Amino acid sequence: KDELGRNLALRFWDWGIKTAISVAEVRYSTDLPIIATGGMRDGITMTKALAMGATFAGVALPLLKPAVKGDVEGVIRILRRYIEEIRNTMFLVGARNVEELRRVPLVITGFTREWLEQRIDLKEYLKAR
Repeated sequence: KDELGRNLALRFWDWGIKTAISVAEVRYSTDLPIIATGGMRDGITMTKALAMGATFAGVALPLLKPAVKGDVEGVIRILRRYIEEIRNTMFLVGARNVEELRRVPLVITGFTREWLEQRIDLKEYLKAR
């Protein structure tokens, strides 16, 4: 039974919509606040989500690992690293704040581009985000 459950879980490993795609589709459809979650493992990924139109980026697993052990310093260390990565990423693209970050030209390639081209007006999204 364990083997069956493991095999079934592996079959659905890639099921679902990637966070970047979700953010783009939702931002294209609404001006409501968006919280990007799922796969946020570093500040660079969070900055990308903000650039794509997310209002916030949510993080769970990387913080829960030290938190459940009572490692407060570990949680703080991870948060400080994320903040520094966000600051550096924004500096590298010339954005002083999130508003400026949203005006930085995006380049969307590969699977994400193919998906979005089938679901939204990608050129309009890139102008409006």
